[in-house]
Amino acid sequence: CPVYVRMLSELENKEQINILLESKINNYLDILNKKQDKSNGSFNYDEFCKSNKAKIIKGGYSQFIGELYKNDLCKYKYIIDNVKCFLNNVENEANETLEDNIICLDKLIRTISENMNLHDKKEIKNKMEYQIKNKNPFPIRLKFKLMNLIETL
Repeated sequence: CPVYVRMLSELENKEQINILLESKINNYLDILNKKQDKSNGSFNYDEFCKSNKAKIIKGGYSQFIGELYKNDLCKYKYIIDNVKCFLNNVENEANETLEDNIICLDKLIRTISENMNLHDKKEIKNKMEYQIKNKNPFPIRLKFKLMNLIETL
């Protein structure tokens, strides 16, 4: 991700690139929130592999957006909007997308934590602490992932 973003920042037509990037970032949350249809009960190995690959892609895309911000190719507002969306999804979504949202939240915050303002850090920490205490059932592995992320902030 850092290499691709540095390469983008070196291109000459930055205005056109910024317009394209903003469009893609705005569509990112739609990509994240697409849910897999498991209602037919036939979740097999191929679907499992596809789901794991999607998690990796979503996490990578979150890191990419963070790298864009670190290289002044993305506005801070988009970053915070994404973080807040992930946090809201963690609080309100069923367990089927919980892990995806925590993975994305983790990647994005770890990428930009040094560049976040203190008010946002405190607000995000408080929300995560609240979710850890109040979300039931909350898989212990994901709870620990959020606890580690709180320490990062």
